[in-house]
Amino acid sequence: MDRYATSKFLNMVTTVELARRTCDQDTAIFCLDPGLMAGTGLVRTQTALEVFGWKYILPLFAWLLPESSTPKRSADAAAWILSQPHHFTSGTIFSFNKKPAKGIWDKVFDVGLGQRVVDDSLALMNGLNRAQQEKALLEDIR
Repeated sequence: MDRYATSKFLNMVTTVELARRTCDQDTAIFCLDPGLMAGTGLVRTQTALEVFGWKYILPLFAWLLPESSTPKRSADAAAWILSQPHHFTSGTIFSFNKKPAKGIWDKVFDVGLGQRVVDDSLALMNGLNRAQQEKALLEDIR
């Protein structure tokens, strides 16, 4: 669960930073917070009791939780984001209800953090690309 939450957080940070970096272009960057989706495979590596509760018990009560959704509802929101013209500012993080998400952690909007996350990601991708090129070169030499 921690990896999922961290990747979701970093996705939001990246969305906001890429929106900052592309503000002069005709590009809009958006992100979807899909909400809690009980019954999905998210907890598949947890204990049998946790998996059972997540898969069979929590879906019965999910409608009581304010930030819960369903895979279909969140997929509909993703399709809406991708297919509709928007008046929203680039960098908007949408909720599964097709509105700007509320309760986003302030750190998501931290400029320094956003710059580090995107710069480090680009450096990592560049390093991987360089390593692949070096490997191909070595294979060509052999």
